[in-house]
Amino acid sequence: MLKLYKNKAQEYYLLICLFLCVFNFYVPSVGPALYISIAMVFVYLVVNIKSLCKYNSVISRAYVSYIFIYGLPFLFLICFVGVRTILSGSGDTSFLFLLIKYFVFGCVASLFAVAIFISSEITSLSDVQALFYRITLVQSLIIIAAVLSPSISEFVGFYQNYDANNSSLVLEGLRGVALSSMQFYSLACYFCIITILLADDFINNKIGYLKTSVFLLLMAISSIFISRTAIIGVLLFFVYTLNPFIKYGKKRNVAMALMFLVLTLVFLLFSGLIFTEQVSIIQQKVLPWAFELIYRYSETGSFSTASTDELKSMYFSLNEITMLIGDGKYTGDTPGTYYMGTDAGYMRPTLFGGFFLILAMLVIWILWLKNTFYPKKGGVLFISLVILSLILQYKGEFIITNYCTLILLSTLLMVSQLLKQKFRG
Repeated sequence: MLKLYKNKAQEYYLLICLFLCVFNFYVPSVGPALYISIAMVFVYLVVNIKSLCKYNSVISRAYVSYIFIYGLPFLFLICFVGVRTILSGSGDTSFLFLLIKYFVFGCVASLFAVAIFISSEITSLSDVQALFYRITLVQSLIIIAAVLSPSISEFVGFYQNYDANNSSLVLEGLRGVALSSMQFYSLACYFCIITILLADDFINNKIGYLKTSVFLLLMAISSIFISRTAIIGVLLFFVYTLNPFIKYGKKRNVAMALMFLVLTLVFLLFSGLIFTEQVSIIQQKVLPWAFELIYRYSETGSFSTASTDELKSMYFSLNEITMLIGDGKYTGDTPGTYYMGTDAGYMRPTLFGGFFLILAMLVIWILWLKNTFYPKKGGVLFISLVILSLILQYKGEFIITNYCTLILLSTLLMVSQLLKQKFRG
């Protein structure tokens, strides 16, 4: 995977920083883990001031590019939302403050990119993506362990501080057990993006059969306890690797699939023997929910779930004025509710700022993706991520406002600019 660091201590230190930042779980008496990670990175940069000075010109030029690609478009979006908030007279500043907060998160993520850059001999984005695979692997292990062991689930719960839904699976510790501030759909979107990046690195020989199979297996199992969207994300791995527009040896994909199957069978056998009672509960309660699409099809002949049925009702026709400029409202009159009772991904921004707001968000997001991934393999990865982003946005808010993915993309965007300036000399 990564053998690019001067010593293991640096590598693990940065991995811990990244885990704290990306998953941002609650630390008692401290608050969000993001605060700890920021302090750790600042200390790291100060200690490694000589390396900072060595790459000073590269980092400076990269930040200029980052400001033009990330900073200015995001500030334009914030100004757009600010003006719409004032003109509406509703006093609903929730969306404005949300964007400001996420803008700051993206700036913080650039510091992690710099810390990684000065500490290693990275030559491509894949070297940095490997770090994200590893922290996602750790998160997957935590989720699986929490589901299989009530004591671990209780321990993880001590570091959670979010308003979980009250479904029976959550109350029984079978969902919502990630060591993360993001749960359910928000975390599932991040897993989907990671899966596509993993698939791209696999077909480009950046990661081997065994590691890919292990990562994919653990992500697949943990996805069952996150969201149905995350499960679909695992399937996208195979869809991407079988893409006819990507030329590589398909035998490699078959070999990996066989290894993945063998590891899955071994894991299921091991879990069934060691955690008999918990596996039985999962079979009875979790699997019918996770694979409701298949269950319903076998019973009714239609592909649908309770959430897709509900999602359909979240999309409704709007009048011309609302469609064009929105209503300037993001939340409902009652605290914790959505304006007009919908949390569908395309509806909330449209209801707030109309067609022009959602268009601006899409253009900015595509700009970030293009400047991060477009040069790779003729744009197949870039196009795939754009399509996936549009699909994920349909169900819930994803573009720009998904915390985990924003940290991931902001970091990789800054790394891409650092590498561009480094190779440019």
